[in-house]
Amino acid sequence: MDFQDGLSAEELKTGAETLDLTEPGKCGTARCDTGGCVMDLLVNLDVDDLEKAVRFYGSAFGLKVGRRFGAFGVEMLGSSAPIYLLVKDRSWGQT
Repeated sequence: MDFQDGLSAEELKTGAETLDLTEPGKCGTARCDTGGCVMDLLVNLDVDDLEKAVRFYGSAFGLKVGRRFGAFGVEMLGSSAPIYLLVKDRSWGQT
């Protein structure tokens, strides 16, 4: 199976030392044609109190609300990567 515009699964197994990520089109992402590969990141943070977290990250780092996902999540924008505040499931970590 070949990855779109990039490396095959076998080529990926050979290790990072064989990859030339500066060559356009070799990393398999849509943004490779600019002369190098760019990795897009996002950050997910589990929070207990969504509105309290929105206020904290807004005031501490100057982030703004992008999108809301009901009562369960908020996208915060204004950093180099979007930050998703996600309400922690209270059952996590309980045995």
